[in-house]
Amino acid sequence: MPKGEVSLEVEGGFAHDSLRRLWNYLLWGMLAQEVQHRCEGMRPPKGSNSTRWVDHRQG
Repeated sequence: MPKGEVSLEVEGGFAHDSLRRLWNYLLWGMLAQEVQHRCEGMRPPKGSNSTRWVDHRQG
């Protein structure tokens, strides 16, 4: 972890870090959805939800 991150964690505390992670998670989730919809076109989203969330948890 870079030293620049330390002061951020000390000031904001654990809540700030978890909020930032949650925001990143939601942001990347929406981006992935958008990209996937554009790539799939009119293909029915059958079972794509579970796959998408599993991929995000592993990544």
